[in-house]
Amino acid sequence: MRDPLSAPLVQFETIGDAWTKVKEDLNVWVPAAFIGLFLAGVPNGFDLRFDGKGDTPWTGIPGPIGITGILALVGVGLWLKVLSMVIGTLVSAGLTRLALMKLSGRAIRLTDMLAVTHRIVPLLIVAVITTVATTMGTLACCFPGLVLTALFSLAVPRIVAGQTDPFKAIMESVNALKSEWLAMSLFILALGFLQVVGAFCCLVGLLFTYPVIWMATAMIYLRAFGGELRMD
Repeated sequence: MRDPLSAPLVQFETIGDAWTKVKEDLNVWVPAAFIGLFLAGVPNGFDLRFDGKGDTPWTGIPGPIGITGILALVGVGLWLKVLSMVIGTLVSAGLTRLALMKLSGRAIRLTDMLAVTHRIVPLLIVAVITTVATTMGTLACCFPGLVLTALFSLAVPRIVAGQTDPFKAIMESVNALKSEWLAMSLFILALGFLQVVGAFCCLVGLLFTYPVIWMATAMIYLRAFGGELRMD
């Protein structure tokens, strides 16, 4: 664990350092970002069609209520949200793994993203707990949701790096960041602003800015937990 007298975990120059690291492997990060953004968006796209708010309303297909209406009746919207969470969790873990491997001096390949599936159970438990907590915080007044997002931000890297207990991973993340909750909250906002800039560049910019999220978070993780990496 980190020495409490050492330098702060959250340093905003980390964003620039993360971009420098990403640039060294753009042949991996650009397709990884494309795959991640695509997979994360597919369930949401289908959900938009099935909930009647997209371009195919319930009655848009011949029949009494249309096939999308039938699917909605059996709860397809809920399952699409579950699928979105599963995919989003795996994408997050896969990109985190790439970043941690890079920072540990290993060569990275696109297929390394897949080597997180054996930890899907603890990853999903973390995702469910943190999603519920941050959603409640957001509904309470937005800012608590942001703070909780900041405090939980090292939980996924903790699982990817070897911690198999999701509850410990969450608590270890909170304990590592609780003294820097404001700085980490602002750090997350800065990363979010970077994504907005990337999106304005005809969306193509996201392929370059999106990986910075995971690399920057991995850098903070290593400051907090040192060389505790047991990625198999």
